[in-house]
Amino acid sequence: MIHKARNFQLNFYINHHPPKRTARTRSRPGAPLAAAQSPVSSRPLPRLIPLPPEPPHPERPGAAAAAAATR
Repeated sequence: MIHKARNFQLNFYINHHPPKRTARTRSRPGAPLAAAQSPVSSRPLPRLIPLPPEPPHPERPGAAAAAAATR
């Protein structure tokens, strides 16, 4: 029987160190990470959506004046 602390160490290492990406794991058809992280992908990367400017915070009294002056 494996000691409880040793079992915890092994489980922690296994859970926090996923298997290395070797040729065998990359060529496997059911591998979830192969298609998402492949350097040569058929699909282009999604474009980043520009975020709207944040509204001024009511806690800072000078934020609205500074935002109006920069625009």
